[in-house]
Amino acid sequence: MKKIIAFDICEAPTMENLISFSELLTEIPSGENPLRLEAKPDEICLNMYTSGTMGIPKCVQLTHQNILSQQAALDLLWDLDENDRFLSYLPWHHSFGGIFERFTALYHGSELYLESSLGKDPAKIFANWKEVKPTVFFSVPKVYQGLVSLLQGNLEEEKSFFHPALKFIFTAAASLPANISQVFEAHNIPVIEGWGLTETAPCCTLTDPTAKREPGVVGKPVPGISIRIADDGEIQVKGPNVMSGYYNNEEANRTAFTKDGWFCTGDIGEITPTGLKLVTRKDRVFKLINGEKVIPSEMELVIQNKCLYITFALVEGGGQEFPVALLFPNKKMLEHPFFELTPEEGCFCPRNIEELGKCLRGCLSDANCSIGQKFSRIKAAMIIDDELSVDNNMLTPSMKLAPKNVVNAYKAHLENLYGATNKLDEDVYIIRLNKEHTSEK
Repeated sequence: MKKIIAFDICEAPTMENLISFSELLTEIPSGENPLRLEAKPDEICLNMYTSGTMGIPKCVQLTHQNILSQQAALDLLWDLDENDRFLSYLPWHHSFGGIFERFTALYHGSELYLESSLGKDPAKIFANWKEVKPTVFFSVPKVYQGLVSLLQGNLEEEKSFFHPALKFIFTAAASLPANISQVFEAHNIPVIEGWGLTETAPCCTLTDPTAKREPGVVGKPVPGISIRIADDGEIQVKGPNVMSGYYNNEEANRTAFTKDGWFCTGDIGEITPTGLKLVTRKDRVFKLINGEKVIPSEMELVIQNKCLYITFALVEGGGQEFPVALLFPNKKMLEHPFFELTPEEGCFCPRNIEELGKCLRGCLSDANCSIGQKFSRIKAAMIIDDELSVDNNMLTPSMKLAPKNVVNAYKAHLENLYGATNKLDEDVYIIRLNKEHTSEK
């Protein structure tokens, strides 16, 4: 390493490349300026790794223009200034927090407060929320679920959370369940959803906060960005926000762009009257043993929108006769059922995975009926009493499911859904969606 900067005071430095943070605060001699004021728009400003949702992370090279063009576009859409307050926990080594949120605050001269629990403790986030009173909040569905569950219909707490200065909340990484967005809408707080990738610095589309939200629809292109759908359904993007390329990765660069210069996102989608609709990741589509192609995210989205008590759903079945699902519950909701808010009429607010399994059986049957292709319907599901996190590599830094890691970690669980009898460490509840609707603990 060329330089190591130590924040603590080193009494006797042993390495020549070790410098103290205090040295960086000393006055610069006249005539010397470490800032690259002559930097050109197309020069590399930032190298940032992708989250590696489906494989090995790649190093994305972003220029000054990539990042500043994004802020110029957002400035046309949002009314933000130096009076706004951001409460930030999103990691800065990921594009959602490190580019989108952080530079939005810097660009508008807004105050940026760092959330002390790093987004891991809803109670602490709420305590910080009451102190900071953020005017905007950038987060992911899992954290919004945790915050809403804390309110539990408490009017005083609701007043503190939905304070008059709160302009809007922003959500990304996954679709926000309708039950959660309805809570914000009931308090007249606009919910904005966006879509993009590290390679696009990162935002490509935004939803209209005045329009009714639709599951899977992530809005229309922000100013300056064009979107098209390839023959195979892949979403392709062009604009000043698109990266210059991957660092030292010619193989990836060859497949990243079309011959006419459009960036291939790897996401499958379709254009609807209300905006771009995400269908799935291109590499998540799998084939059953009979050759039929299944798009797992369709069922996953339906399940998560059906039940507030399910935080993550993963549908698998490559090379099998039928798809199955692994379901991960919201453990905080089970411990403290939210009787004021139920996703479906007749939901009795379960308190453990057994009660959830009995309640969920009917919802899964309804979910199956909403899927047009019969071969895409799941025939078994397993509720697993376990927590997915960034620390155990089951979630990406932006709190998205890392499918390959989950499949590898829960291989024995998937095998049991197809008839195996592997011994499992966690408590599970299996729902068999056959004619008898049997279930097993």
